[in-house]
Amino acid sequence: EVKARMLFSYEGLTGVIAMALGVGVGLNMIMCLYFVQPDPIWSPIYSIPMWGMTLGNALSAVTLGTGNVLEGLAGGELKNVETILCHGGTRWEAMRPLISEALRKGLIPCINQMNVIGLVYLPGMMTGQLLGGSSATQACYYQMLIMFMIAS
Repeated sequence: EVKARMLFSYEGLTGVIAMALGVGVGLNMIMCLYFVQPDPIWSPIYSIPMWGMTLGNALSAVTLGTGNVLEGLAGGELKNVETILCHGGTRWEAMRPLISEALRKGLIPCINQMNVIGLVYLPGMMTGQLLGGSSATQACYYQMLIMFMIAS
């Protein structure tokens, strides 16, 4: 899905995207299981909303970030990268401007969502827990955990 939305691609991109999503979302879910401690661990009450929100936001960030890097390389930044590499720079030094711009663009949706949380709208997980009979404190705890997971 992520690769299909990009204008530019290269061979092996699917593996890189799968690894990025697997590591990022996997570590977040391990952290979530440590703090929430659901019983049983595969309880759909907790796992479906947390996996869904984390994976959905990660897909958006990876799509925006990777697309930005590839568009930058195809749109003229490749000459700057090659120049830095020819003058003895490392690959990290050469790609730094593109990577920093990709991170900035990839985090925009998350930051915008965090700007208005609780002021303009009540997030879905918190609303669902309140309607389901959970206490407001517990609902806020879970929503804060989700927002920290999405931001990380």
